[in-house]
Amino acid sequence: MKNTNLVYDTGAYVRLSKDDLDIDGILKSESNSVSNQRDILREYIRSHSDLELYDIYVDDGFSGKDFERPEFQRMMEDIEAGKVNCVVVKDLSRFSRDSMEATEYQKRIFPRKNIRFIAIGDGFDSLTATSIERNLVLPVKNMVNEDQLVKTSQSIRMSQELKMKSGAFIGSFATYGYKKSEADNNILEIDDYPAGIVREIYDSKICGMSMDGIAKMLNSRGVLSPMSYKLENGEKYNTGFAVGEHPKWSAQAVRRILMNEVYTGTMVQGKSSTIGFKSSKRKKNEDGTDFCVRVENTHEAIISKSDFATVQRLLKFEGRWKDGGDVSIFNGVLMCGDCGTPMIRRTYKNKDGDKRVYICKTKNVGKGCTRHAIEEERLCEIVLQALKVYVSGCIDYSKLIDKVRQYQLSFDHINDYDANMKRLREEYNLVSSDLAAFQSDLAAGIITQEQYEKYTKKYQKKLADISASMEESERIVKSLLTDGVAAGTKLEELKRTMRIKELDRKTLLKFVECIWVFEDSEVRLQIDFKFRNEIPALESMKKCYEDAEFKHRCEAWEVV
Repeated sequence: MKNTNLVYDTGAYVRLSKDDLDIDGILKSESNSVSNQRDILREYIRSHSDLELYDIYVDDGFSGKDFERPEFQRMMEDIEAGKVNCVVVKDLSRFSRDSMEATEYQKRIFPRKNIRFIAIGDGFDSLTATSIERNLVLPVKNMVNEDQLVKTSQSIRMSQELKMKSGAFIGSFATYGYKKSEADNNILEIDDYPAGIVREIYDSKICGMSMDGIAKMLNSRGVLSPMSYKLENGEKYNTGFAVGEHPKWSAQAVRRILMNEVYTGTMVQGKSSTIGFKSSKRKKNEDGTDFCVRVENTHEAIISKSDFATVQRLLKFEGRWKDGGDVSIFNGVLMCGDCGTPMIRRTYKNKDGDKRVYICKTKNVGKGCTRHAIEEERLCEIVLQALKVYVSGCIDYSKLIDKVRQYQLSFDHINDYDANMKRLREEYNLVSSDLAAFQSDLAAGIITQEQYEKYTKKYQKKLADISASMEESERIVKSLLTDGVAAGTKLEELKRTMRIKELDRKTLLKFVECIWVFEDSEVRLQIDFKFRNEIPALESMKKCYEDAEFKHRCEAWEVV
């Protein structure tokens, strides 16, 4: 550094943030680009003989709402070390958009350290500035910049909310297992390699492996963790998955994947937001707030909704990992029907070999419930037989499923058929005619103005009630069709598993929600099957198709 008062060793400070992007992610002005700012600062320093460039400090992608920026901090370190005694920025907004902190640096910190400060676009130079410029003009301009930050933040937030409600992805980085579409950054596409890892993680959990066990397995195979994978692909990625310099898989990383509904094709965004426009700290948003948005079927699913729901249940019964250990197929499914706690497996040795028995966990620790003991072999026999009966009972519905797909009935067709809708439409038309007649009666002097207003109010109320009934009828009929098709789609899984020969954990968890073990005079079981909510919808559809008139209409309708 030169020991002279005539030449200043100058730090050129450049900043560009997301605030400088419009709602579509495009630069509002090319003049704010990093390269443009750099060129302006270089040219300015080159054209002033009392300035000599020491270094250029670039914070690309950092907001001006605070000074927690790496390059700004590096510049301040050089100032403290006596390497820089002049700071040049394109304009005051590049320096900061926090009026109080900006003023603190410009009026107190820099003067105390004998730092010359220049904002080219604002025509401000602390070396030549008047008292009015320093004490009045400068603070006002800083306040204007902060106000612009507030407006920009509000605009960005509103834009984000609209995008989220439409199902668009607004994150900086795609969820592990996905990548941003090259055609549209707001759309997620499956990234084959990590998607395969995600499927393996879910399968491993369903098979009974603990989260810690899954993490150990992935690390032993050298599978890249989410952060490592992003870094490997050249992304500046920062996430809670990171552990240490070379992040590996952890139970927490596995848990986040297992709890992420995005893998079902549902976009869930806005779970957290910044505390305020001046803060980068984030807070969790409670479900139901305007900024917590959930939109289904926005992208291709990696995990089925059924498997996701199964895993969420299993996470409540996280067990211990045993390398090569035998995992009970009933873990997380078998529950005591009297106290509601999980049943646990105990192995007893006798002359015939090992005997595995499930007992109530509460009783096992010496508390008030009974044993509810049931042998594993017997339990498997009962559940397998019950599952075969349940699946065979769905065979009749398979034909119905095919009919649903064959006809692809339109909403209007259903409504035309529905007798209630016909009645409501006729009633609506009749009331509308009566309402129109009152106008003629009033003009002819048959009724008074008072009577006209009374009758009109009454009949308008009737029309509103009928309209509401029609909307409800439409909703019910539409739901009938939609739910029936959805039910049929889900039961396709049952069709593919009609011939169940033995009971394994995957089969059990695919079709069984929970098994309750009760103990009165003897042990008895209650099995809650999945898809049971779909059966009533299919029954309704079945009755509809069995109707002769409806069949006739179906055959006459054009397939849509």
